Amino acid sequence: MGGQGETRAARPNLYFRLDAPDGTAVYPKLRDGTDGAWRWSPKKVEEERGRIAWKQVDGRWSPYFKIYADTSKGTPPETIFYNVDVGSSRSAAAELKAIMGANVGFATPKPTELVERALRIASDPNALVLDSFAGSGTTAHAVLKANVRDGGMRRFILVEGEDYADSLTAERVRRAMRGSAWVGTQRETLLEQRLTFTQLRKADSLLAQVDALKAREGLAEGDLADQGCANTRRFDSIEAKVDDGVLRVEGVRKVSERAPGLGGSFTYCTLGEPLSLEKML
Repeated sequence: MGGQGETRAARPNLYFRLDAPDGTAVYPKLRDGTDGAWRWSPKKVEEERGRIAWKQVDGRWSPYFKIYADTSKGTPPETIFYNVDVGSSRSAAAELKAIMGANVGFATPKPTELVERALRIASDPNALVLDSFAGSGTTAHAVLKANVRDGGMRRFILVEGEDYADSLTAERVRRAMRGSAWVGTQRETLLEQRLTFTQLRKADSLLAQVDALKAREGLAEGDLADQGCANTRRFDSIEAKVDDGVLRVEGVRKVSERAPGLGGSFTYCTLGEPLSLEKML
């Protein structure tokens, strides 16, 4: 419920009494003991009273508000992102090297998984994403992967002022769209769901989602490959695993010659000479 940020003087309308479970009057206080302010207004408190939980620490009551994971879409965003989930500087460098070659000459690429995570949290499928310091083009690559994952129509604008804007930034985007020579194993997250107790009670529903993903990718039992038809599958297998309380379903693809492209198109533009106001006049 707050009480640790704003002062009473700054937000006087958010300074009011709340009644603890034992009837004790509770007012918002800052850490130094002075008057603070709640995050919610009195009207909001009444509307969301069912989400308020009280805790007593050292004899003092404090209100908190509940956040339910199973009322949100997918896994609720966490405060800290770990390398195992969103990649690292090392994995980002390896990814860029695989796409652009050994002598790429860019030391600080960002992992596409990290930008994808940000897109899942902060964008919708039709978002326009701006990266004013595009660097190696990770943002565009992540946007393309996100569109393939959920069928979105996100667009991107990249801005880069260094000499490698065409040879690296734009070229990476071209190769991501068209495909590039690559050898190794690629993984793509298809489903991510935190397993709360409520979710565990819906285990059959989760398993059905996994089976639906396999069927969608042509990897269910009796798929096209088993029937001797042409193999047009995106992945060689679908792997489901639970890490740290999160169900993660990944498509796994082994590439020995050329990684498939993600599709899409873009326009590469350069700025002209600076305009002279005096000459224009």
